[in-house]
Amino acid sequence: MAKILVADDDADMRQMLNIHISKAGHTVLLAENGQEAAEVAEQESPQLILIDLQMPVMDGIEAIEQIRRTTDPAKLPIILLSAETDKKKWVESLAAGANDFVLKPYHKSELLARIKTHLAVADLTEGMANMTRKLAKKKRILEDEKKLAGKIQKTILQHDFNFPGIEAEVFYHPSDLIGGDFFDGFQMGDSYVFTIGDVDGYGTSSALIMAAAKGMLRSLGNVGKSPLETVCMFNRMVCDMIGESGLSITLVFAAFNPDKNELEIISAGHNPSFLIKTDETSIIVSSGVPLGLHPDETWGVSNQPFNAGDCLFLYTNGLTELADRDGRQLSENRLIELFQHSRSPKALVEKIINFVKHSGNRSFFDDATMLAIRRT
Repeated sequence: MAKILVADDDADMRQMLNIHISKAGHTVLLAENGQEAAEVAEQESPQLILIDLQMPVMDGIEAIEQIRRTTDPAKLPIILLSAETDKKKWVESLAAGANDFVLKPYHKSELLARIKTHLAVADLTEGMANMTRKLAKKKRILEDEKKLAGKIQKTILQHDFNFPGIEAEVFYHPSDLIGGDFFDGFQMGDSYVFTIGDVDGYGTSSALIMAAAKGMLRSLGNVGKSPLETVCMFNRMVCDMIGESGLSITLVFAAFNPDKNELEIISAGHNPSFLIKTDETSIIVSSGVPLGLHPDETWGVSNQPFNAGDCLFLYTNGLTELADRDGRQLSENRLIELFQHSRSPKALVEKIINFVKHSGNRSFFDDATMLAIRRT
């Protein structure tokens, strides 16, 4: 039960209130005037205050104003108990910080009901405040964990591709602190492999799947299979990993064999890739469904010559889903226009980033990744 402060200069009234409130199970604190009420409120921290309007030394309104300098009306209800019938005084007392007004002579059942209601509201307010604090703390912990995960994720994603005769540039921007996009470059037999992928979904689960997927692809690169066999093996592993979650992974797997001067490209449900040459740009579309849908799935292979000066541009759909101020998305045709006169991977990526910024976009709502690879 609650600790309730009763402030009234009438001894008989104090005694009667003490009896009624004590029988209801509450602890009663007593004060004879407004000054004493303010002092007791500060020292004893009651859960509710009943206070008279007309008292010596300091009246009820002055006492309420003093008490409210350090208390919250939502957490410490104050009920003015007075014979005053002037409604201006009621308004004045409420403006000073009172929560309610009860006329004398009071009805016991009504007063106890008012006390019960205000205590319940105060408890609910405090409970909500505690819940808010706990949620805020959990949110801070989650944000800290996401920041750490984001740092780890950036260390997992390779940005430097040190292959002879290859120049590359990467842009990676998760929509949140962590994302589901991934990219990589590694050697597989006599070929240099470049991959870019997008885990369907957001948040921690996508980031975990991304990290696992990148590691699995690298491991499979050491097995020595063909690009298609590698992607098929990877698909079976993805199916086992994600199960019936409904998630999937889109992927471009591009293997460049410098001895054959050829690119083998497999696109599993991913958005189109671009092979930029001096006189033309070829669009390489997906040759099958995303990974993780069926363990026995297979894909077509696109074989493309990759001569000196040619550039392969890979990206995730977070890039082309961006729209300018007029609502027009960054389409394939607009990308092809940007490819003109941007032969180096770095210049090409910077040109696209500047276009995005100048078209009215200041942030990416989905993960956005670009990988440009040029044969020197």
